[in-house]
Amino acid sequence: RQERGWTELELADRTGVSRITLRKIESGDLGVRFGAVLEAAHLVGVQPIAPLGDLPRLLESRLEVERLSPSRIRAARSEENDDDF
Repeated sequence: RQERGWTELELADRTGVSRITLRKIESGDLGVRFGAVLEAAHLVGVQPIAPLGDLPRLLESRLEVERLSPSRIRAARSEENDDDF
């Protein structure tokens, strides 16, 4: 947005959201409607989702962070998968 010279209000208007919602989008708030995030990203030319080709690297990175985290903050994992939907 700033590289394009747009104010918060200009991008918010183009995206169809309030300035407060735009601030949440820019700060990475997970409570924002995903469609609004996609629209804002499209308008400024940003790809909000990593290409699928990056998925193995992203998963490896997540597993490394989890491995290095103290056990008290790691998610408990059950040995048995419950795949029955």
